[in-house]
Amino acid sequence: MPFENNHIDNRVKEYLIQRAKGGVGLVIVACWRMTFAKEILAAIKKNAGDDFPVVYRYGLKHYMKGYHKGAVPGEPFEEFGRDMDEGLDMAKILEREGFDALHVDAGCYDSWYWPHPPNYMTHGFMADLAHEVKKAVNIPVIAVGRMDDPDVAINVIEQGKADMVAVGRGFLADSDWADKVKYDEIEEIRPCLGCHDACTGRLFNGKPMCCAVNPTVGRELDYQLAPAITPKKFMIVGGGPAGMEAARVAALRGHNVALYEQKNKLGGHLIAGSVPEFKKDIRKLVIWYERQLKKLDVIIHTNSPVTIDMIRSKAPDEIIFATGSKPIIPSINGIDNPKVAHCIDVLNGNAPLGKNVVVLGGGLVGCEIALWAVEKGCSLTLIEKLPGLMASGPAVSKENKQMTLDLLAVKGVKIVLSTTLSRVQEDELVLIDNRFSQSKLSYDTLVIAAGMQREDRLFLDAEKIFKRVRRIGDCLNVRNIQGAIWDAYEVVRRL
Repeated sequence: MPFENNHIDNRVKEYLIQRAKGGVGLVIVACWRMTFAKEILAAIKKNAGDDFPVVYRYGLKHYMKGYHKGAVPGEPFEEFGRDMDEGLDMAKILEREGFDALHVDAGCYDSWYWPHPPNYMTHGFMADLAHEVKKAVNIPVIAVGRMDDPDVAINVIEQGKADMVAVGRGFLADSDWADKVKYDEIEEIRPCLGCHDACTGRLFNGKPMCCAVNPTVGRELDYQLAPAITPKKFMIVGGGPAGMEAARVAALRGHNVALYEQKNKLGGHLIAGSVPEFKKDIRKLVIWYERQLKKLDVIIHTNSPVTIDMIRSKAPDEIIFATGSKPIIPSINGIDNPKVAHCIDVLNGNAPLGKNVVVLGGGLVGCEIALWAVEKGCSLTLIEKLPGLMASGPAVSKENKQMTLDLLAVKGVKIVLSTTLSRVQEDELVLIDNRFSQSKLSYDTLVIAAGMQREDRLFLDAEKIFKRVRRIGDCLNVRNIQGAIWDAYEVVRRL
């Protein structure tokens, strides 16, 4: 039942006093705050029967440093919200009241990336929390927290940390996840990337939930693939995410598909993008595509740059350009200094990192380069011309953006906003801020993460000559993995 504000305040005071004295105030307040849950349970049991199972999901621990301030894993902090002791007392109360199972996660609105974990969170990262609850109660306990890795999920059960595991976004990426685990087809599972771009990211923008790597989610009937009435000869130029998805969808529909990639392996920018350990699920996606294309008998030509004459000789019915994008190198005096490298070259190991690293560009790529380099022991400074990080380009979901910012702060990355690079010198960078004040910054390596521009020269030449020519992915408009995959699916499902 509702309380007057002063009554609530008195209760809170009682709670704080009792906790300070080491008394039982924690349990008293937990019971009081759980009235709503208890009444809901009673109503369900009354109407559905005592044998109707009711599961309660709650955050065992909040991981809050303060209002709107989450704590990243491993960070020393004083809990501002619910702590472990209170969470375990709640578990005992919930069991006593008659809940049939407990679904244990962590976090709250002030630490949003705990209940909605980005790619920075390891798979199964909350299993130990479920284990603590399991030791405190006798009813079944369900573990969550990026359980979409089958090996992790199975280990949690086998180690007795939980009685069950719950998979959420993994079922968006692959609705057959459970069957593929059951029938030992784990390598067939399309991986979730932990990006939130098309699931919660779309929800926050008032759009239906979907999935970055699975465009059919929520519109399965409308987006189901129909067999091609007349199989065609497809030539797909470019083996990045857009090209691989285009080849997969075309082959599924019964077309004859040949994929051409100028480098020695498929993946495009996903190869560099998957180098940081916190981006390893992108590696799984590339492997998944390679496996699907092989099963579908797509003819793959690596080390095969495409020319106009080659297109003429192959005489395809449909030509799809997925030639991707190339780095933007700012026109800055001294930018050709050998101590300057683009982020793709750095990630691919083609350019070494010095001890003192400066990253130019505060988009998601620049921020993640900084996090990766810090883990390698570098000292980092991040320079961004806009007044905030990740303020332009494809939108970054709330939980991923907030955790990125918190990780940058915890790892000691120096952030310089509203500032541009004016000149590159041998041992110093000359900076200028939005008030035209100059400063200098020493560096060992300058990493350019100033964005990408579409690589569409071959497409522009081809469309003047051939009729059935299309472009997708970054070749059309530079975006992210979702943009590339969705482009490919949308175009090829209609051809």
